[in-house]
Amino acid sequence: MMDEEALTLLSRIDRDGDSLKAADMRRMRSFLRIFAITALLATGLNLTAADRYKSDRDEQVLAKTVADLDAAVLKSDTTTLTKLISDEYTFVDATGNTMGKAQEIGSYTSGDLKIEALSRNGSRTRLYVGGGLVTGLMTIKGKYKNEDISGDYRYVEMFESRKSGDWQLYFSQITKVPEKK
Repeated sequence: MMDEEALTLLSRIDRDGDSLKAADMRRMRSFLRIFAITALLATGLNLTAADRYKSDRDEQVLAKTVADLDAAVLKSDTTTLTKLISDEYTFVDATGNTMGKAQEIGSYTSGDLKIEALSRNGSRTRLYVGGGLVTGLMTIKGKYKNEDISGDYRYVEMFESRKSGDWQLYFSQITKVPEKK
């Protein structure tokens, strides 16, 4: 149910339905200005809340974790993958399907997923308090359930820093880059 002020405002709409009285328009503009300023301030505060930092040691440890992850993928080494992937892991594949850690590990155990070659290009790493983000282009040669999935993929990987100083993969998403015609 509408409150009285809203009903009063609606009743002031001219018969043709396309304009408000000047006083109501001024009130509406004032409201929109206040809303816009509040939204900008809130956005500005949120941007600074994501505390980025620079740490050569953390970048090196994260780079080693990424290299170990790639090696484990190539060998279908489920023991190493189990260690490097967080229990809360989510993967979004190139078709938009999602899977968790158990499904990801299971695809290697069953032999459904076999990656023969993998290379990363143009990787960027950003560190945040408690985590890190790795993005770039990945070229793979491989099969999933006997279907060729070879090609170039854009990727985003989010890693979580553990108290032990180790990093674990927490989220990843890949998007297939269309082949050039």
